[in-house]
Amino acid sequence: MKNFLRISLFVCILVGGAFASKIWATREFTAALRPFDDVLLEQPAMDNQNQLAAAILSQDTQYASTTPGVAVEDNFSFVFPPKGALLYQGCTYPISWTASTTIRSIGLSLVDAGTRNAVSGGQSGIPEEKKIDNDRDILKNLPWKVGARVWPGEYFLELTSLNASSTAEKSYRFEVGVIPEGTFPEEIQTLCKNTGGNL
Repeated sequence: MKNFLRISLFVCILVGGAFASKIWATREFTAALRPFDDVLLEQPAMDNQNQLAAAILSQDTQYASTTPGVAVEDNFSFVFPPKGALLYQGCTYPISWTASTTIRSIGLSLVDAGTRNAVSGGQSGIPEEKKIDNDRDILKNLPWKVGARVWPGEYFLELTSLNASSTAEKSYRFEVGVIPEGTFPEEIQTLCKNTGGNL
């Protein structure tokens, strides 16, 4: 009977310690990542983008001195990839955005969310600058084929220039994953489609 009580007491101490350790680790992890979440939460919600753009454009007097074609940073936000999206290597996705100005040139970078280092355009497959020379056309999205040179992990997109004007705007974080070996082409096509892209 004494052994049973000792074992029960020992098990209770172990379970209690593990539970307390889990709570402590969760709090520490949340506190460590809070500064990164605060930066992303400062962006206006997607539902309010059109209202925000209309409000800013209606204030002609405030922006009367702004050069035509140069966007204000707060008027631009990424639509795709959405927060927490999983994109697969080998699939092509439309990087898209909302903006309160006509976009004729855009500069983008893929940034590793862990190291905060930009991935070169040659490695990421995202052109560092895309221009439209035709006055009738505007940039609405940019197709991106996620290549095998983009390591699996967490990333975000950074807007580096808009209509030849330097700027800084970030997308939500998203994951890049690998399609398992041996997956049939039909299944790969379905994976791409289900994650917002195509093969």
